[in-house]
Amino acid sequence: MRARSLFLVLFLLFCVSRAPGQEDAESTASSDKKTDPKALARKVEKTERGLEAARLERRIADLGARIEVAQAKAELFKAQRQLEEARLALEVFLKKDAPLQLDRAGVGVDRSLFQADQARDELAELQAMYDAEEFAEMTKELVLKRGRRELELAERDLELQKRSLETLKNDELAEKLREKEEKVREGEEGLAAAALRLERAELAAQLAVLKAEHQIADLELDLEEAREALAKAAPAAEPAEPREGAPAEAGAAGAETP
Repeated sequence: MRARSLFLVLFLLFCVSRAPGQEDAESTASSDKKTDPKALARKVEKTERGLEAARLERRIADLGARIEVAQAKAELFKAQRQLEEARLALEVFLKKDAPLQLDRAGVGVDRSLFQADQARDELAELQAMYDAEEFAEMTKELVLKRGRRELELAERDLELQKRSLETLKNDELAEKLREKEEKVREGEEGLAAAALRLERAELAAQLAVLKAEHQIADLELDLEEAREALAKAAPAAEPAEPREGAPAEAGAAGAETP
């Protein structure tokens, strides 16, 4: 324990004795750097290079920002065009395509209805004619069978046309309408997103250029301060010129004895 205590005491005395010298050395070194012409000249040169690079970076930032904004504007224009196309397609569908398809399907139903009525009337006429006159039983059955078959086909076709019309109304056209409306909604959302991306690109462009300009301004100020410091330190570093008629060395006069 005594040895340990002795060691701590010696260590503290060593630190106390070294601390002032170290602080003086660090202060002297820092002061030398602030007044050393070579160090100041290197700082000026380094700041000049940094300023040149910062100006190039500012141009690059400006060009990059302009590219981003141009791309965002192109996306916005594309989104506007897609929305216009989707709205036009919906309008054409509602005003032309859907009514035309319904009319065409309605005509099919009417034609099938007419054919069924015609087949029914013809069968009734044949039935009445064969009932009123005497014909061979085989001939009568063949003719009536053909008439009943035509009527059956006409009625089946009429039912099929009606089902097709209902399917067209309730399913096919409704699905197409939903698709057209969904395209419009997607176009509106895409346009809103493109507008936000353009606004973000414009703000990012302003921020990038602003940062670059601030960096240039800081470096210009640093360069001005470094040049001023170098100008102050340079005259003090130059040796004084000897006066005319003065001895070259201070101890020359005293070197000779009478």
